[in-house]
Amino acid sequence: MNILSLQRVFEGHLIRFEHPSNVNNCTMACSVFLPPIAIRESEPLAVPALYWLSGLACNDQNFAQKAGAFRAAADLNLALVMPDTSPRGYGVADDVDGAYDFGLGAGFYVDATEPAYALNYQMYSYIVSELPRLIKDQFNVNGRQSIFGHSMGGHGALVIAMRNADKYQSVSAFSPICHPSECPWGQKALRGYLGENDELWQQYDATRLIAATKPSLPIVIDQGPGLPKWKPSNYSNKFYGPTTLRTGIEKSRNLMTARLALELGMETIQEISQRFNIYEEMPKLLSMSLGAGETTLLKLVNAYAMILNGGKEIQPTLIDRIQDRRGRTIYLFDKRNCLECQPS
Repeated sequence: MNILSLQRVFEGHLIRFEHPSNVNNCTMACSVFLPPIAIRESEPLAVPALYWLSGLACNDQNFAQKAGAFRAAADLNLALVMPDTSPRGYGVADDVDGAYDFGLGAGFYVDATEPAYALNYQMYSYIVSELPRLIKDQFNVNGRQSIFGHSMGGHGALVIAMRNADKYQSVSAFSPICHPSECPWGQKALRGYLGENDELWQQYDATRLIAATKPSLPIVIDQGPGLPKWKPSNYSNKFYGPTTLRTGIEKSRNLMTARLALELGMETIQEISQRFNIYEEMPKLLSMSLGAGETTLLKLVNAYAMILNGGKEIQPTLIDRIQDRRGRTIYLFDKRNCLECQPS
């Protein structure tokens, strides 16, 4: 390991270093912040490590220079580990067109299998295994760790934590690419690094991993300026233990709803929602089970009415009947004959 710089920050140390990577077959750069308690001369204490994964076109210095996180890390006795976003150096393959969203600065935290990138782009293994071993050997950390990131880094944090829940205390993501197989950035990266292997794509797609593995690791999603951070919970933030399905539906308990949606499958829910005319074309996203989509009150009322009507389709109407001042019906939506519906 070669130390590139060491700076005093909030009585702690910000250390930038480089080291040879066996998995990426190149020299990797990384920055680490150690709080005062970990570097003091008298009885220094080992501290937990919080790994930050940056987004597209970033490197190991972006978060260190812009985030302003060191005061909080010093107060909380946390080490911050800020790795680079991709391998770099002579001979490391880049995007053929030099685009910012693939290749250098855009490793997407996957283990590439495509021949042009497999030699150097093993960022998943680097973050999960190689770098933590180095950090534990070289710095005063205690082995407890969590992970978070932004954009591409949020994608990496979610995927890595869900696939390695035993290694992390928690995971947080800020504006993550959480469904890369369904967005242009992600599709370009997954196809370029992994080819057309859908099974491999699923391993690096947080949304598909949630559906397949049902992770129990705490997850926090930053929804943007002015909005609260989101995490799966009931409205009361209490755990109610085993509960009947009827009670869960009556009390709108989100966790039960989400788990039921996982068991049924979003394709089944999509089909039922379209048959009941709630949505014309519902996206097969788990969040839709919690009401993330848009529909109308009329469509919802109509759907419930069909259930009460024995499952038979009903044509909704805003005006059922119009009568004149003498009580005679001059407009009736229902065209069925009804002798008692007419005045004698």
